[in-house]
This record gives sequence, C-alpha cells and structure tokens, in this order.
Amino acid sequence: MEQGADAYLSKPFNDRELLAEVRNLLALKESERKVAQLNTYLTESVLGRFLPPSLVKKAAQGELTLDLRPEPRMITILFSDIIGFTQLSNTLRSRRVAELLNEYLTEMTHAIFEHGGTVDKFMGDAILAIFGAPEEISPNDQVRRAIAAARQMYKTLARLNEKWHAQGITQTVQFRCGIHQGTAVVGMFGGSERADYTAIGPSVNIAARIQEAAEPSSILVSAAVADYLELDEDAITKYSPLTLKGVDETVLTFSIHPDPETRLRS
Repeated sequence: MEQGADAYLSKPFNDRELLAEVRNLLALKESERKVAQLNTYLTESVLGRFLPPSLVKKAAQGELTLDLRPEPRMITILFSDIIGFTQLSNTLRSRRVAELLNEYLTEMTHAIFEHGGTVDKFMGDAILAIFGAPEEISPNDQVRRAIAAARQMYKTLARLNEKWHAQGITQTVQFRCGIHQGTAVVGMFGGSERADYTAIGPSVNIAARIQEAAEPSSILVSAAVADYLELDEDAITKYSPLTLKGVDETVLTFSIHPDPETRLRS
C-alpha cells in the first residue's frame, strides 16, 4: 500500500470478493478519467479565451504553471481598431454584419496567438492584445512580437477585403494600430461568478489613445517601443508628438510601415 497500490486483498479470498474489488476499482478509475477530462476541458476552455493554443496545451498537461493573480508587469500593449466597419454595417443585414465581424476577430486572434500574444478583450471591432503576460517575455521580444503581429493583422485584413470584395462587398475596411510599452496591473479581475484576464492602468489607456491618432495603413508606436528599433530604417519615421486625452505629458510617437521588416537592436 505504501508503494501506491489501489487495493490489497489478503489471502484467503473468494472469487466474488475479487470481482467486486476489481469492479469498484474500474469504476473509480473511470470516474477519475472523467474528472481529468473535465479539468482539461475547463482549463482549455477558460485559458483558450485569451492564450495561444501552445500555452493552453502546456497548462492543461501540467507542464506550465500560470500565476493569474493581478500583479504589476512590464508589458507591451497592442490596441487595434478598424475604420469603415460602422458604415459597412449600415448597408448589410445584421446577421451578415455579425458573420463578417466574427470572421475578422477570428483571423486577428490567430495573428496575435501566432506571435505569442494574449487577447485581452474585444470591444466591438476593436481588439486589445498584450505581450509579456501571463508568459514572461523580455521587453525586446515583446516589441518584436507585437510589431510582427500587427503586420500580420494588416496582411490578414487585406486578404479579407479581397474575399469580401469577391462576395460583392465593395467597401474596403481599413485598419489602424497603436503599440505602447509600460507597466500595468495584469491578472484575473472579477469574482466567483465571472472573471476576466485583463490589464489595467495608464499604459493601456496610452496605447488606446495612440491607436486613435494612428493613420490607416500604419503602425503608430510610442517612444518606449521605438527605443528597441533601428531608427535609421526607412520603415520607421518620427511622428508628431501627441497630447493625449487623459495623459498629462506629451507622448512621442513613431510611425512604422506595415510591410518592411524593422530590425531590433541586439
């Protein structure tokens, strides 16, 4: 029993006793299997809402321990929104609008997950993603992944527009994106009945404001993000300083072209 046996029958024992013990053990193992399956399902269904599949799989298999308690973290925030969707929705049936929006959000989630980002939340057609939580990533790598995700999101939208045009939708949906790096409190917020994994703090607000100031077909980043980029590249240009609502100081920003690769400093 000390070695981990599930049961032990001392001699002498009869056939009925043996068969009853085996049936009980089989029933117990089946219950344990169902509980394990349920735990795996719950883990995957909850974490799968905001984490890349690779991390969800590791967590479900017990290979990754995630501390989801709220705590201050240095993260990179990607805030994106699309332009023209409201006008488009006014020309289509509500069900068709929902189909297009869900298709868009699904494809953008794939782009974020592919580069190790976490989907914080959807706000209509806006998406808030973070890099560096709950999986810890170096600030340099956070920036590299966030910009790569933003570029893939642009390419994905271009493909969606081609598909939608082929389906008879003539209006082109445009995309804008803001990226900022800073400290935020990240973790599960809510109660026993409902809780969400999210980031709160001024850094999140700055990313949202930068996105609002971004031009279509560009990625607007703060100086905190630009510090990790080679500023002599044609792919990045200095943008006008922004006085953002709710932010006391002026925020220096830089515009990054969605297509060329921008090298990161070593």
